[in-house]
Amino acid sequence: RPRIYNSMKERTKSKGTHRKINSAINKYETIISRFKPMDDEEAARVEMSSDFVKVLKNIRESFLAGE
Repeated sequence: RPRIYNSMKERTKSKGTHRKINSAINKYETIISRFKPMDDEEAARVEMSSDFVKVLKNIRESFLAGE
């Protein structure tokens, strides 16, 4: 169902928020794709990035659903 906005400000704010969520997802997906864990510290970084991506995608889904 399409989202109904009360004002132009609300629509712009929503687009900005959506852009920031996508930017964060891209940042952590880049970390995941570039790092080939060689030690425990790098492995932890990749694992944490993967967890962040999952959480951010859930936030994005909720945001887009208007929750």
